[in-house]
Amino acid sequence: MNRTTQGLTRAATQGLAGVVMLGAALLGTATPAAAQARTFGLAPAAATSGPPPRFLDEASLRVDLNTGGSSEGYKFRVTVTGQVHGRALQQADAMRLEYKVGSRVLATVRCSIEGWDGFQWPNRDGYSVGSFNCGSEQVIDTAEDATIQLTYLDDEDDRQIAFRPLQITVGASGNFTYGTEHDLQNYVNNHGLVGASTIWLREEPFGSGPKVLFTFWANPLDAARRPDDVSLRCTLNGERIRENITVAGTMMHGRGGNTASYLGQDRTNDNFGYTYYELATGFTYAGRGGQGDRYDLAAHPGNYACQVRVAGTPVREFLFTVAANGSVAPHPEQLGEGALYLTPGRVLVDTRLPTPDQWDRGFDPAAIRAGSFFGRPWRDVSSLSAMMAALPAAVVGTLDPTPPPAGATIHGFSRPTAGAGRAGSSRGGSAGGGGSSMSSMSRMR
Repeated sequence: MNRTTQGLTRAATQGLAGVVMLGAALLGTATPAAAQARTFGLAPAAATSGPPPRFLDEASLRVDLNTGGSSEGYKFRVTVTGQVHGRALQQADAMRLEYKVGSRVLATVRCSIEGWDGFQWPNRDGYSVGSFNCGSEQVIDTAEDATIQLTYLDDEDDRQIAFRPLQITVGASGNFTYGTEHDLQNYVNNHGLVGASTIWLREEPFGSGPKVLFTFWANPLDAARRPDDVSLRCTLNGERIRENITVAGTMMHGRGGNTASYLGQDRTNDNFGYTYYELATGFTYAGRGGQGDRYDLAAHPGNYACQVRVAGTPVREFLFTVAANGSVAPHPEQLGEGALYLTPGRVLVDTRLPTPDQWDRGFDPAAIRAGSFFGRPWRDVSSLSAMMAALPAAVVGTLDPTPPPAGATIHGFSRPTAGAGRAGSSRGGSAGGGGSSMSSMSRMR
């Protein structure tokens, strides 16, 4: 059912009551297809007795690392934004963020849960959406990979609801300043995010604006990060859809992510890290969100394959199915115990990479196979077998910036090296000779 690992007990009966799924189709009844309600993804959780559960919308999460300057000792801060869903959200509720490296807690932040308009909770039949923005001070002093623990603090029932820990891969990108000086910027470098693509029917209170979107993560070169010449090409059961399915003027926009600039000593400019994109389409769904004769997904059942194209080159292909009754079924990852929780109206799609060496910098297929959504392992691997089989056999392209050259003086925190103190700590000491970068300034040997 529609549940993530939210630190809550899930009785089977409560799980069935918690989600309204695709009319009766997914509940295994004999209701004729024509009589079943058209449903996009999963509906909001139904009311239950006792304290209401809380759900962290995994697709809403953005994790940002921001490196300070010399006055902060080049330490960096972490900011996590996202949405939490549930009934009876309260103004006194809060989110606690803990940034951990091993057993060390490097930052702890408490932040408020707010509605889209202050504390005016947007809701549907009492099911509310709360947003949070948790940011630490510039106190993080190591580029080791980290765990971020988000815990919901429910004031009404004195509950502390620990969500799934987020796993963060920390990158370090050098910027040449003058002489032999290089400043490092730290950033989130989770290569598995490429597998976190969705199709999204945006409806109040879960979103506004264009109604049917594709969302995905990418790591394009700096010059291509904001493409203008984007198009969408789709097929239904292998036949090209010729109707207008692209919204002129809306196209594709970056909506967050974490990137770091790179400036080599040869004055080469670039960016590293991942950007989250939303691509608006001209699709409608069950007559919602369009004008005139827009193409209605609910009226055209079958197997869809949609290519996102940049300058005529397909850079992503998304596969999904519209059922005979017009429903867009949730992905198997979104069903059952410990399922991936996404905003109602949002469905995980099969992601294909038709030209892995073109617009994107590159891909790490092992990271995509391991999981996505900031370190969430895939739960139903069999449902992703076709997607995994289509991935490149090995790493494609260049995923990490070139480190500063030998003899450079670096300011900031570099990635740990094998065998360095504290399992490869980037705190303290010299960065040369395979050791760790032992302070915010060191010289490369």
